[in-house]
Amino acid sequence: MVCEEVKTYGNAMVTNNGKPSLLLFDVTDKDPEEFMKAFIQAKTMMAVNKMRAIAAAEGYMTDEEIDAEIKAARMERREYLKKERGNEQAKERPLKKGADTK
Repeated sequence: MVCEEVKTYGNAMVTNNGKPSLLLFDVTDKDPEEFMKAFIQAKTMMAVNKMRAIAAAEGYMTDEEIDAEIKAARMERREYLKKERGNEQAKERPLKKGADTK
């Protein structure tokens, strides 16, 4: 029955307890890989639009806020690298070949 609906209408929605659960599409005369790419692209655009709507509702960051975030991230990165370099220098390093061991 579901397959007949897909063949007739080109698509069908399967529900679970009244909630959409699956979407089925007829890809008989289509390239399934291209169809899947188009679906993923549409799904991605829906996610981007949702993020934009959330940002608009919560208010956009000002240029100053963006600059402050960048500055904080750079400082955090510098501190991390400084700590890592300090840890490397603290490790005992092997003597160079020919170095005096006295």
